Amino acid sequence: DAVGRFRMVDLDGRPIDVYAADACLMQMTEVAYEVSDSVRFVIGSAQVQSYLGLPYRQMMYEINSGRFGGTSALVGKQDEPLLIAKMLPRMTEKSLDPLRGQQGRFDPKASRTFTMSSLSAPELRRSLGPAVNRLGQSLVDYLVEDRMRSMDLRFLIKNAPNFMGGARELGSFLGLLEIHLDAEEQRLKRSTTALAEVRRSVALVKEAAGFASIAYGYGTSYRDASQQLHLLGFKSIGIWLPQSQAEFELRIDDFDRSQFYLDAPSWARWLRALYAPAP
Repeated sequence: DAVGRFRMVDLDGRPIDVYAADACLMQMTEVAYEVSDSVRFVIGSAQVQSYLGLPYRQMMYEINSGRFGGTSALVGKQDEPLLIAKMLPRMTEKSLDPLRGQQGRFDPKASRTFTMSSLSAPELRRSLGPAVNRLGQSLVDYLVEDRMRSMDLRFLIKNAPNFMGGARELGSFLGLLEIHLDAEEQRLKRSTTALAEVRRSVALVKEAAGFASIAYGYGTSYRDASQQLHLLGFKSIGIWLPQSQAEFELRIDDFDRSQFYLDAPSWARWLRALYAPAP
């Protein structure tokens, strides 16, 4: 498996500095977490990536020249892997610009659906995993408190920015969930025990995602003024949120074997609670 292959090239007990996936649909929380005990930084695209690939020529020039896309001027040159993690999403976004980018001239449409983020692997395990686990349990309790809420949560999932393969953008889902909680409190004219805990848990996941996210970029289709997804906390990080009971039943066994689900079992529990057949 992926983790086994990474351990085979272990550097005397030290983790690999940077794992950058030049492929589509790789920057899911579940995928990044799978290698998070063997690398320092995980870089990749949550969406379909341009067949042009990463801007390798520019990347190598920036590394060899010590410029690192200008990031070295901000944080110094002592930690080159960190500089690469900060540099690559923004550099790739600029390269895919259809008017001024080196790659964008050859694939003008690539900039529309572009996403890329750099994640701190240690923070995935130290902060994001436990926070997501807590959110999962709070959502289980939220559904137990009022089973009718499952309809609202399914609606939120369907309206969160989606990527091919069933992933939804984590930050935007959290933003939509906060908006929903605000609306429910206004309708009820009060909070509830479970609702308040979901709100606290969402705040913790957002904080943890901020710790884990080193840099990110995204394309023009996510910047549409009518969507304003950046206001929801869009960070180009995917997470599997099935749209239907059929999708859940088809794929849950595969996800159950992932390290993320083993370390954050409450996340699977809330999805099961959401898609459990009605009594």
